[in-house]
Amino acid sequence: MPIPKRIVELDIEDYPSVQKLWKAADLSFRPIGRDDPETISKQLSSGLVTMLGIRHNEGLIAVIMLSHDGRKGWVNRLAVEPQFRSKGLAKQLLKEAENFFFSRGIMVYSALVFRDNLPSRKLFEECGYIEDPDIIYYSKRVSQDV
Repeated sequence: MPIPKRIVELDIEDYPSVQKLWKAADLSFRPIGRDDPETISKQLSSGLVTMLGIRHNEGLIAVIMLSHDGRKGWVNRLAVEPQFRSKGLAKQLLKEAENFFFSRGIMVYSALVFRDNLPSRKLFEECGYIEDPDIIYYSKRVSQDV
């Protein structure tokens, strides 16, 4: 059966399905802190965060979370249900993310990828993203849950 390729914007009602997909895709997330439903709802309401997804047979099989500060777009939480990988869904979502940013005048697209996540690194490289060896990522967290 062919996989539908229509991308839809997700909202907070979809969040249980998003969390289920993140777990199936073995994506780390913090359900008590920055990824709890109330926090995600506030982020989605801000207009600075958008979630896009692809459904198949009423189930969510791919998701991407986008954020921006008006000048740089960030690709976050790109996940595809394991049984639907290698079918072009991640590339399709990434292209849609770029279109989303471009339509808002945002011309720089970025992603943070764990060094050992070779499939994601390969995906971004195949889509024209360039690893910047000169940047070191720093963060300071109020708690381990954020």
